[in-house]
Amino acid sequence: MATRFVFHMLAVFCLICAAAGLKTAALSGLIEADWAKGWVYAAGSVGGLLWLARAAFVLRKRGAERFDMIVASESIIAFGIFSLVLGLVMSLNFASNVALELSELTLANLRPLLVPFLEGLCAAAVAPALATVLRQYDALTSAEEGELIGGSALPGGSGFFKRLEVLDERLSRAVAGTEALATSCEEGAKRIEAAVETLADSTAGLGQTIAAQQARFAESATSSEAELASLGRSLAESRGALEALTGETRALKAAASEGTALLNGLAKLIASIDRFIKPDDARPPDRP
Repeated sequence: MATRFVFHMLAVFCLICAAAGLKTAALSGLIEADWAKGWVYAAGSVGGLLWLARAAFVLRKRGAERFDMIVASESIIAFGIFSLVLGLVMSLNFASNVALELSELTLANLRPLLVPFLEGLCAAAVAPALATVLRQYDALTSAEEGELIGGSALPGGSGFFKRLEVLDERLSRAVAGTEALATSCEEGAKRIEAAVETLADSTAGLGQTIAAQQARFAESATSSEAELASLGRSLAESRGALEALTGETRALKAAASEGTALLNGLAKLIASIDRFIKPDDARPPDRP
């Protein structure tokens, strides 16, 4: 499986880092090991690349699922570039820790500075070569396993057909999902149509109810208008009667005033007659 190749990549990464650390410790004098000052970093980096190429070869030969030889080749090239950069870092680290005069610039003194870079450069050169070999092997294997169409082999061999099967299965699922979605949309359209019809019926019934209420209101308004007209006429007649009653009241008041004046005059006349007919002796006698 492709997961195994990832584990191999992690192991190679650890191997290259360990070789670089051992090389740096030996050059810095942290450990006393003359063999570590040699080509140990080249052995670790190139050996790791060969190990990774062998793992890719075995997985491709076994027909591991989800394994891509192109990705494996690119991974090997990436590790080669990583080894080159790491070797350059070790060389710069040694150059920053060692101070040499111009008279001491000899090949023997510069050897610890140049060797790590050359080792990384060697790994960077081996990586593309291994990647090319793996790609050629993958192409030849695919040509043997694949079917010829127009004189050329299909890429990927059996893995290619497996991918086609997976793609066909996904397309079938997508078609089934699309059909289900279309069915749901059709059912939804029918429900919407039924709801619209129900709403139209309800609107028609509401319109009829409103028309009937308007007719009743018009009738009520006509009746009220007739009643108001009759009430107006009654009020007009009542006003005429009140005006006639007011005239009669005024005439009665005038007659009452005249009667009162007549009674007052009559009272005065009676009083005058009463004084006239009384005897004189009735008056009190004159005092001497």
